[in-house]
Amino acid sequence: MMRILQLNLNHCETAQDLLCDTINRLRIDVAILCEQFKNLAPPNTWLADADGQAAIWVQGGTPVQERPARVHPYFTWA
Repeated sequence: MMRILQLNLNHCETAQDLLCDTINRLRIDVAILCEQFKNLAPPNTWLADADGQAAIWVQGGTPVQERPARVHPYFTWA
């Protein structure tokens, strides 16, 4: 069973740090996020919108096919 978390981080660094801990502790597979503090760099599987306002964070080496045909603000998909 895949575990999915949806969360608004309200541009808060502390909330994003707590998210990292929570994802590991609860073994979350995919996080659907908005208003993140910052986008994470590789090796994280982090797919963000054009303005950095929404993201999908995939954990555990789950394969993802990114669909970058057009990048839009407040919208990302995989």
